[in-house]
Amino acid sequence: MTSDQQLIATALDHHRAARFADAEKIYRQILGVNPNQPDALNLLGVLCGQTNRIAEAIQLLSRACTICPNVDAIFVHLGNVLREAREHDRAIAAFLRAIQLNPASAEAHNNLGNTLMDQRRFAEASQAYRNALRVNPRMDRTYSNLGIALRATGQLTEALAALRRAVELDPASSIAHDNLGITLRDMGDLQAAAAEHRLAIQLQPNSAGAYSNLSCVLRQQGKLDEAIIDARQAIALNPNDANAHVNLGTVIADQGRHEEAIVHYQTAIRLAPTSEGAWTNLGISLGELGRFEEGLQACEKAVEAQPGDPTPHLNLGVALLKMGQFERGWIEYEWRWKVRGLYPPFPVRQPVWDGQPFPGKVLFLRADQGLGDTLQFIRYIPHVLERGGRILLGCDSPLRRVLQDIPGIERIYVEGETAPPFDIHLPIVSLPAIFKTNLATIPRNIPYLHAKPRMVEEWRQRLAPIGGKLKVGLVWAGRPSHPNDKNRSIRLTQLSPLVADDISFHAMQKGPASFQAADPPAGMRLIDFTSELYDLADSAALIANLDLVITVDTSIAHLAGGMGKPVWVFIPFNPDWRWLLDREDSPWYPTMRLFRQRKVGDWDEVIARMAIALRDRLAAV
Repeated sequence: MTSDQQLIATALDHHRAARFADAEKIYRQILGVNPNQPDALNLLGVLCGQTNRIAEAIQLLSRACTICPNVDAIFVHLGNVLREAREHDRAIAAFLRAIQLNPASAEAHNNLGNTLMDQRRFAEASQAYRNALRVNPRMDRTYSNLGIALRATGQLTEALAALRRAVELDPASSIAHDNLGITLRDMGDLQAAAAEHRLAIQLQPNSAGAYSNLSCVLRQQGKLDEAIIDARQAIALNPNDANAHVNLGTVIADQGRHEEAIVHYQTAIRLAPTSEGAWTNLGISLGELGRFEEGLQACEKAVEAQPGDPTPHLNLGVALLKMGQFERGWIEYEWRWKVRGLYPPFPVRQPVWDGQPFPGKVLFLRADQGLGDTLQFIRYIPHVLERGGRILLGCDSPLRRVLQDIPGIERIYVEGETAPPFDIHLPIVSLPAIFKTNLATIPRNIPYLHAKPRMVEEWRQRLAPIGGKLKVGLVWAGRPSHPNDKNRSIRLTQLSPLVADDISFHAMQKGPASFQAADPPAGMRLIDFTSELYDLADSAALIANLDLVITVDTSIAHLAGGMGKPVWVFIPFNPDWRWLLDREDSPWYPTMRLFRQRKVGDWDEVIARMAIALRDRLAAV
């Protein structure tokens, strides 16, 4: 053994025992005599990386690679420190060189995958991890990494299998159990997810990440108080964990405490200025407080932080549309299709319509959101017809009869029916983007929805014996599963100020809240025909016989508005984007009047204003 080899062996003993100063002294002694000694350069470079002297580590390992261009291990070490320095492109090049020299280097494949993950190149990272596992199928950490990458690309079943394999190889891996829990949560198995996070905590009681992830599951289970406890524990374990602050803020926001939530989001932003989640949730809470300009700025920051992530783009689109900035808003809103799990897949080979003329072709327009969205945007049919071709429509069954007589729709298909042959397709809510709609060019071909004459006459005869100067339709609650239902729905008993002589109210309320019609406010003359409103064609025929419709933000508002009937709509403090801000009218529906909350959750003041307006209308009859 040469003297250099003896010194290297001695230095390695110190190095492995974490006696870094002693090891470094020997490495530098060797390099003082032979500045190009490759082993000393390599090992000193590794040591500098371990002691956070990244720039010096890169310099030493780069020299070692130049001297020994065919040693794969040195390129792996160089890649590791370059990744630490966030020089991802150079790190990838180093790992690829190591793989070229030694395709059987599982470490190089794995570390390449880690670097690609840093760049959110999840599909490429998945392939790198698979290559590592082909070399060494017992790398439990690589299975865990593969699971994370697959989850990020929406391949949840494959991610679950990889993470279960990671747990099988190392049952004591807290990280693997924690990531398994995250994937189970994404798949909707919240009980199993919570169990995995709790096991991760049991294996590693100081795991801030596991507490934070458990908090997310508890939030989805509606256990907000428990979720707050675990989120606070995550922060206690790691006060610098930006994600934990975001999670705590989100749970607090669910309780309506948006001012407190904003403090946590701002803390997260100080810790991680490019945290998309912090900026996104900050924008949401600012909007809930009516600070819409600030909320828009936060949405812009979220997009800057993660320009390839669709969720910030969608939130930005909603904010822009709400503020009437339609030109950019529609473009950003189209990112909704890339948000994983937001919409069920529409697996077809036919292309999406780009707005170009399509003579001789068949366009399949398909409903992609709620009943009200379809009713609102079906107004574009005449404009679509101007570009030629045939139009087929796919929508929810309650809409079939009320839409089937719209000129230009050749045939309607509802859920459960086989999709027809077609050449191109488009979600209905994408029509405003196709036609580049702005506030001045909203189609106002009102009415574009019509009740069937025979049904109108039947309802006219039924309502004729009912006295009163005004016949008013009433809807007080939306669909409970709607994400904003807690803010938009009202209890029927709250509407007692609307009661007046000479007004007959006609319940049009469907769903669980319809039972409230059995116990109306004192003095309210409420006629309940809802059991006979089988679909929206029945509702349209009833509306045609009414003087006014009063409703919360639900499909009946769009139906009455599209029919050109007078309709008053309760609008929550933070409105849906289509109702814009600070106006009592709607550019979408000229016969609509908006009654907005002036304070979060305060419907009483809104109802009092509406009661005055209703008395004024009654007096004018």
